[in-house]
Amino acid sequence: MVRTAQGERDRLARLIDNTFFAHYDGGRPAQACLYWAHYTVEVLTALGVSAIIQAGSASWPRLRPDQDDGTSPTHHSYVWEPDSEVTKARLAAGDLPEIHVWAAIPERGELIDMTTRYWPEQCRLIQGLDWPGEKPPTYFWGTADEVPERVLYKPDMKAIALALHLSKGDVS
Repeated sequence: MVRTAQGERDRLARLIDNTFFAHYDGGRPAQACLYWAHYTVEVLTALGVSAIIQAGSASWPRLRPDQDDGTSPTHHSYVWEPDSEVTKARLAAGDLPEIHVWAAIPERGELIDMTTRYWPEQCRLIQGLDWPGEKPPTYFWGTADEVPERVLYKPDMKAIALALHLSKGDVS
């Protein structure tokens, strides 16, 4: 399996950033994982790379293991729970439930999350917690073997279907 070289990942990430900021006018980019994934797929597809939307649950550690006090949350997470009453109520109200969306290049076994730079900000906003541990990279682009320890990306078919449905209606 051919992987995308780091220099090419960096070049493409800059192109995705430029495309996102040239087209996105929906407010806070930190709360726009659906749009980031959409523009990632759009840019890669235009360059002849077969990329797809992925969605589901994701988690990054906000604390190093040595900072864990046994009571504070160790991670900031987006947990997709399609059968929960909260998810059903949010969908019925036309709101996005708790979900995370990213892109993937299945042929290369790579996942691309252009939003990792925003995770500490979102942790403060959503959980009211700081991020004293190692900060996530500006973006994550890698294979399952390259996902950092204690980081989780778990795609779910229902979440992917929802993300695709929303992107067809709301993303241009």
